[in-house]
Amino acid sequence: MSFLRKIFLDAFLPAILLIGIVYNGLVAVNGPQGLRVLKQLKAEKVERLALLQAERARTESLTHRAEMLSLRSMNHDLLDETARRVLGVAQPNEFVITEQELERYLRGFSTPKSSAYKSP
Repeated sequence: MSFLRKIFLDAFLPAILLIGIVYNGLVAVNGPQGLRVLKQLKAEKVERLALLQAERARTESLTHRAEMLSLRSMNHDLLDETARRVLGVAQPNEFVITEQELERYLRGFSTPKSSAYKSP
């Protein structure tokens, strides 16, 4: 065996194979289809499934409301409530309180009372 062939088989070939194994291991962990990406995709899947579930619940709720407003199974109370809210109409025996008025009223209760009142 020649000297160069012996050096190649004993030193360079194992070194090149070792570098190839290490490189493939790093790509398996950090590459575009590696383990880190797999973890990220699993986390994203969980988030998207939660969003999908929330949207399905919202769709079901809206479908139910639409069915309640349909002529076949009309719920007159829901129709009346929706029309009043959209049009801003009230009957003569009803009071309408806007959000701004309610906030102002509630803020009045949250402030401490003045000390002008003295108990007997």
